[in-house]
Amino acid sequence: DHTDLIFQAVARLDDPAVRQRWRDRLRLVVVDEYQDTDPLQVQLLQALAGDGRDLVVVGDPYQSIYGFRGAEVRGIVEFPGAFRDRQGEPARTITLERTNRYGPVVAAAVRSVVENRGALGAVDGPQFEQLRSPRSTVEDPGAVQVRTFVSPTAESENIALLLREEHLRHERPWSDMAVLVRSSAHLSRLQRALQAAGVPVDVAGDELPLAVEPAVRTLIAALHAADALHRDEPLDPAEAEALLTGPLGGLDAGSMRRLGRVLRRHDHDTWPRPSRVLVAEALAQPGLLRTLAEDGPSGEAVTAAARVAVLLTTAAEQIRAGESAEQVLWTLWSGTSWPRRLQEEAEADGEGSARAHHDLDALCALFAEAARAEERQARRSVTEVVLALQAQEIPADSIAQSGDAGSAVQLMTAHRSKGLEWPLVVVAGVQDGEWPDARVRSSLLQPDRITPRGVGPAPSPRSAVAEERRLFYVACTRTRSRLLVTAVRTTADDGDQPSRFLAELHAHVIGSETLALPEAEGRPHRSLSLRSAVAALRRLGESTQDDAVQQRVASLLARLAQHPAGRPAHPDRWWGLADRTESDVPVRD
Repeated sequence: DHTDLIFQAVARLDDPAVRQRWRDRLRLVVVDEYQDTDPLQVQLLQALAGDGRDLVVVGDPYQSIYGFRGAEVRGIVEFPGAFRDRQGEPARTITLERTNRYGPVVAAAVRSVVENRGALGAVDGPQFEQLRSPRSTVEDPGAVQVRTFVSPTAESENIALLLREEHLRHERPWSDMAVLVRSSAHLSRLQRALQAAGVPVDVAGDELPLAVEPAVRTLIAALHAADALHRDEPLDPAEAEALLTGPLGGLDAGSMRRLGRVLRRHDHDTWPRPSRVLVAEALAQPGLLRTLAEDGPSGEAVTAAARVAVLLTTAAEQIRAGESAEQVLWTLWSGTSWPRRLQEEAEADGEGSARAHHDLDALCALFAEAARAEERQARRSVTEVVLALQAQEIPADSIAQSGDAGSAVQLMTAHRSKGLEWPLVVVAGVQDGEWPDARVRSSLLQPDRITPRGVGPAPSPRSAVAEERRLFYVACTRTRSRLLVTAVRTTADDGDQPSRFLAELHAHVIGSETLALPEAEGRPHRSLSLRSAVAALRRLGESTQDDAVQQRVASLLARLAQHPAGRPAHPDRWWGLADRTESDVPVRD
């Protein structure tokens, strides 16, 4: 592995002849991000460029955030003494006095995160004052805001509203904004919420396990259902409903109710059974669905369910015939109009373009993973492939990013954001117990405990909190102009509460000498999206008796229906407009 390569290099350089040969080849050694080096890497650097040779290292101790990988923040602090010049004097240190990233307002706010708060331990004092307080050369002073919300849903929806307002009202490109979180646990939640609000989101392919990608989850669920049919096992009602309401089936809640009513009318069981159970049984019997002659919207729902049932049956027959998981996945993928819809959405210039590109990237990664599983395990069964994909808790491989990924809001962890910057940054989910996360954590081999003298003690909680503070500092310094920090603040005694990092930053923003938190906000009145506008107009049209208002609402709805991203609903499918029906036979005795 990478660490062993460095160890072997250090061992080879212990030979004076080898060391001198390499030193003669290297006239100057330059090291970036020196604050992230570990003791073994420092040994390698000593062998190559020690003893007063020409060496330049660049780093910021306040951005040392990889202690879990063995990085030692004191490495850059103690650099002058460890690498002395030819006269034996400590190495010269030059502190950069200017920042070209953000203005004075942002600079003062991010300085408050680390100033005199133990971010570097005992050395965090006047020696680093100039480093913490660079002079800004940016004309825009910047803006910093701290907000709390009553629930994770309210937090996600308000973040989505902010991003859409910036894009639509201030014409800020999507790619000029980013949402950062402490850990990948928040990525999937925020990705779903932002995409549902019409915000194109790009999540790096190696941030999330492949199985949690929405598009991948759909195909895996279909593969799991086909495998169940092959083994003559009943389908789970919840999984059956998810397949029909997902991209493969395309049914909405109303269509599912109509399908359930049709199945109940044709169910000859002595005791009425729930619709969900009947739907799950029907997906295993495409012949039954073909015999249900229905007109109108109910017939459309039955036809869509029949298509999914035929697709699952075909896939089950392939599994029974010994086809590979990759081939069965291809049958499920290519057997519906989903590929065409994704292609059209990706090629369009609408809200869903970035999401469609990401879904296609994720699906390509799924097929590649299925092919590799076939090659590595010599014909693994479909069941084994499904279980292996569902069991993934860390990314198995990177998803290749499409060329259009730049037209989306970047969603990533604070660690991954290192070295990047955007005009607008949202740092979300700054919760107590999560940021700082003072739990002792490491990898299997515990590189953070390896010292030149052997295995050392585990990092102390104090050093863990100091690194968490530096990580929060890194996240906040990714902005060039506007910074928003958010958290959930519930009223329950055992509910979510904001981190003290957020409280400290808010106290600085409002000029308070003591810790303070902003009032928790609820969900926004409505999101700034086409769907929300249509819903608001429809609600207004139904609630008013003014003919002029109704005419105006109808005119606006007609205009919105012509929008490329609009999805007009035919009056035949509107709720509440069907004629009243009566039956001489009771639905249930």
